[in-house]
Amino acid sequence: MYVVLTSKVEEYCARPEGGLTVVKTFDYYFYNKKKAVFSIARVDSDKARVNIVEIDEKGSNNSIPIKFFETFDSLEAAEKELAHLTQSSVMEVDLRPVAID
Repeated sequence: MYVVLTSKVEEYCARPEGGLTVVKTFDYYFYNKKKAVFSIARVDSDKARVNIVEIDEKGSNNSIPIKFFETFDSLEAAEKELAHLTQSSVMEVDLRPVAID
């Protein structure tokens, strides 16, 4: 099972906690400006959680159970959904792969 995590530049960061393994990451550009980072993560445990950290002076964070995220049966299905979400025939958008350390 897989999930797509979204971090929005200068707004919030989605950080996988235990039970998730990031397998692919992409930077999303809108008119050559980086707007988001999408990560596809494999769910290794039904107790997995995602920590959402706001990027502001408060820096509040929330640990959210994976059950609240849309899941996909395969890596290919998650990639297909991400492609669908980030394609446009009328706007300049680009999804660029990022190396995972």
